[in-house]
Amino acid sequence: MATTRHQLPELHDFELAAASTAGAAAAAAPAAAAGDGASAACAGGGSATAAAAFGAAAPIVAAPSQNPAPATPRPQPEHVPLQQQDEALLQRLRHDAALLLDADLSALGGSPQAYAAYAADIRAEYQPHYGAAAYAAGRCRVLRGFLQRPELYFTSRGRSQHEAAARANLAAELAELEAVAREVQAEEGGAEAAVVEAEAIASSGGDNGRDE
Repeated sequence: MATTRHQLPELHDFELAAASTAGAAAAAAPAAAAGDGASAACAGGGSATAAAAFGAAAPIVAAPSQNPAPATPRPQPEHVPLQQQDEALLQRLRHDAALLLDADLSALGGSPQAYAAYAADIRAEYQPHYGAAAYAAGRCRVLRGFLQRPELYFTSRGRSQHEAAARANLAAELAELEAVAREVQAEEGGAEAAVVEAEAIASSGGDNGRDE
């Protein structure tokens, strides 16, 4: 049995081993509990004491200022009375209208050759519908109306660049058309006189025939 005793452990050997294992487990339990507590404190944002125990500094929170800086006021749009707004709008419209009118009248102030071509285009457009005499009389009225204006252009730039040339061109066309009108009237007057004379001769000849 001695051989068997040395080969197989006895009961008291198992008891000693169990007691040694239990002691080691009891000694390790407080350290594990402390480690778990420290881990929980770090993960959940624990107290400053736990953070300091593991070398972590507590967060520093700045205290709210007792005298905050005043907010910068927003600039307010300048209030313009309605009457001034209407006057400004009317002034812009007048300026735009003056520019448009001067652009349309710029053809009157071109070179004599350019103006002659412009007048010829107008005559070719209207004279076939009204005849030479009626066109000349109507066009002369239009030209006289232009020349009677104190100023042809509505802006200072238009007057300085085109006024003198436009008046010269209008006056030249007016003189030409007045000459044409006189010739037409003379022709029409001569024809009318010839018709009247022919009618008078025919009438007197007929009376003489009846008297005989």
